[in-house]
Amino acid sequence: MRTAPDGSGPAYPPEFEFSPLDGAPLQAARSSEAVWIAPSGARSVNDPSAQLAVGLQQSAQSIDSALLKSGEPDGEPPLEMPLPPPGAYEFFSAPFGTRASVLIAIDTSKGAVFAWLPAAQAWQPLVGEDALLSECHLSHRAWRAELMVQFNSCLFLATDNGLVLLQPDFAALQYRVAYFGDGAAQAAPIAFEKRVWVPVTDRSGMLKMVNVDTEGEEGPPLLLGHVHDIGEVSRPVAYGRTAVWPCGKGQICLQTGPDGAVSASFIPWQQDIMPHFEFGSPYLSRAGVLWQLCFSGTEDTYVYVRLGTTRWERVPALTPRLCSGTVNYRFSTMYPGVDPWLEPEHGDDGAANAVVFPLLELSGSVLALKMASTSSLTALLNSHDKMRAELIFEDRSSAFVIQTIPVPQPWDMRVFVHQGALWAYHPGMQRIIGWGVAA
Repeated sequence: MRTAPDGSGPAYPPEFEFSPLDGAPLQAARSSEAVWIAPSGARSVNDPSAQLAVGLQQSAQSIDSALLKSGEPDGEPPLEMPLPPPGAYEFFSAPFGTRASVLIAIDTSKGAVFAWLPAAQAWQPLVGEDALLSECHLSHRAWRAELMVQFNSCLFLATDNGLVLLQPDFAALQYRVAYFGDGAAQAAPIAFEKRVWVPVTDRSGMLKMVNVDTEGEEGPPLLLGHVHDIGEVSRPVAYGRTAVWPCGKGQICLQTGPDGAVSASFIPWQQDIMPHFEFGSPYLSRAGVLWQLCFSGTEDTYVYVRLGTTRWERVPALTPRLCSGTVNYRFSTMYPGVDPWLEPEHGDDGAANAVVFPLLELSGSVLALKMASTSSLTALLNSHDKMRAELIFEDRSSAFVIQTIPVPQPWDMRVFVHQGALWAYHPGMQRIIGWGVAA
């Protein structure tokens, strides 16, 4: 739909360029409804002020936590919708050729795109207009996306054919794609210095940083050389003048120099260091430093290693923490803004029989999963057994259970906000469940 530039007056079909009332030029209408960009909520390439740090498990969304208490944890949730066809999906709520936000689900491993039709209460596949969306080999904990919000919002995704710009058209039940890079994307994209970047290995085996601007114009790639094995990858993180892709063999780093130019490098880990990505996001300290949880073979202990620099700094830790960015958990105890290598001054919860896995930070509060466990964190996170998980909401003063969900590997849960409701999806669930969070 199209409206006056200030949003006033009636809305007209997209074919109208001028108002039939006074001849004033029209523009695509913008919705005031918040968008959701998987996996961490409302942040857009063309709105970088939404979050200072990019890539952590933090959201700029705000929800009314009091409304989450309305249901019974062991009862039926207030809202539900059917699952898309079998797969593992990521969800986006944004304008896709529409005035208001609509819901799109993408199975990245199959390159399948579906739209939720609220009137029919059904999922409908979107068809590629001129080419198909390629598959992506990245795991759930390594995957993220970028999105440019506009009337025809565009997604930036990693695929086995490079970086793709995906433009879903909800009304036509179609999508368009444009690919960048001549090889497979090795990790997820991230917005940095007004461009979207992703590491790609081309056909000659060269690792390079492919980049495009918000209009889809490709810039010259930055070469990283013949780095044949980067190992397991995690989600990239950008903060300040640095963007980092933590990998099993080292770090892919982008740095902004004093002249504004961006440079790329691959920094191998020190010989005795092995990173551990299963415990969540890197930790962002109050000093603005990013730290990755690793294990030191030399010291035979966990250590936190500073990211984005060749000046190696490491801090030993007695126990690993589950981290979402600025909040970390020692077993089931929440420590917001406290360095994860610091042990509590009073008490010992080493015999705790519960573990809390943070899913998302929301303005100092946390959506998390609480699970009963007497085994080690590593054993728990490597288990494929079905377990009873409590979806909880916790802030500095209190915590309450939203819903109890029995599934294997519950930390693979996706949460998203759409049309004033918080929704929870897990590939092992029979439906998508939700709770109203907007008054």
